[in-house]
Amino acid sequence: MNADVYEVLSKIGPALDGAIPDDAQWKWEDRFDAALVVVRSEDAQKVYTALSAACDHEWTSDNAGTCPEEIGKLLGDMGGLRAGQHLFTSWIDAFSFAYLSSWPWNDQAHVSIRFGIFYPGGDFADGASAKIMLSRGLGIEDE
Repeated sequence: MNADVYEVLSKIGPALDGAIPDDAQWKWEDRFDAALVVVRSEDAQKVYTALSAACDHEWTSDNAGTCPEEIGKLLGDMGGLRAGQHLFTSWIDAFSFAYLSSWPWNDQAHVSIRFGIFYPGGDFADGASAKIMLSRGLGIEDE
């Protein structure tokens, strides 16, 4: 595996461990090819604070228009960022990056957090390896 991937994930993992509540369960979501956890809205700010410190960049609807092209591709796939959504990114190589996105629910009581690796090009271009690494690191069981 790429040492750069491990370096990035080794910064994000401990931040998540300290911020995600113990009763929250990660699972794999094929729709976005990312890990998914749902937290209560009152816990979301702790997650955002931890990720802001652990990741290279934080994107919101206020600054998404200034993001690099590669991040813009992910935002396009996600349908953009709406008010209240966050996207945290950390570069793996010149094109690839780890990301965590937040999606507040309409019920105002929950927030989905997705954790994935986006690789429109660059050295890390194996989706199966990304799934294995994230699943093992987050304790996601095969279904």
